[in-house]
Amino acid sequence: MIITDNAAHRLTTILEQVRKSQDNDKLFDIWAKALNVHNNDRSTVYRRLSYVANLPDEITEQIYQYERIDKDLYLSWKNNVSKLLNYNNLDANWSGIKNWIPNESMTALSFCSAKISETIESKEIDDKEIYQLILDAEKLLGEVEPSDLSYEIKFFIIERLKGVISALSGCSVYGPNKFKSEFENAIGSMALQQHIVQMVSETPCKRKFWDIMGRFATVISIATFCFLTAPQELNKYLDAPTAKSEIISEKSTSKNITPEKDNIPDKDEKQDEVIDVEFTKN
Repeated sequence: MIITDNAAHRLTTILEQVRKSQDNDKLFDIWAKALNVHNNDRSTVYRRLSYVANLPDEITEQIYQYERIDKDLYLSWKNNVSKLLNYNNLDANWSGIKNWIPNESMTALSFCSAKISETIESKEIDDKEIYQLILDAEKLLGEVEPSDLSYEIKFFIIERLKGVISALSGCSVYGPNKFKSEFENAIGSMALQQHIVQMVSETPCKRKFWDIMGRFATVISIATFCFLTAPQELNKYLDAPTAKSEIISEKSTSKNITPEKDNIPDKDEKQDEVIDVEFTKN
């Protein structure tokens, strides 16, 4: 899985999935599958589709930063794709829509992706690790919701787990910034609710919860090229350190970057890109 700020790459990946649809498939179900949403979660499908509908304008802004290219040729796909993304009849069959996205449009969009990739770095993350993290978060969510934990603790854990699931399942749509914003929300709530953090760490599910949050932070470190100290700090709430993450891929669409080496600033350097989270344990 490629995690990137390259909007053209993300849109190409989504449309490639859409174009695999069968003639009798309903457009709503097509979007749900392409956007990695359960088809009974209509609000999330609409929310992600609304975001994707804005990607053509984002791509246009990125393409207009380049000089000496035929921008009209590069953006020749835009009208056709925008027509599909803004089509409101989600009960329509694919058979009446599929001709809106011809091969020529996909080729032009792929050229945009290739051009933008010259200046925007991407990172490849193992799909299996992402999916396993989602499954683990969903499993723990299923354990916590019917539990007899206090409302305060239960609400805190559920909100964090839902945020992790949403960020991971939507990474192909939103890109790495969704990771970072969700983690910042989680860390902010932890900093403001230290008493709940302590109470969570006294529950039977503490190891599973902090392990998930630590692995999520590791994903963000890789996807955003930003070293986070949070995974080590989260281990304070465990009886023993968690196993080293296997999420880092051997391949990258740019250069290989690992938290252990390339992304750690020197102690004397200004660490603007480091999210340093300080936890205390009584």
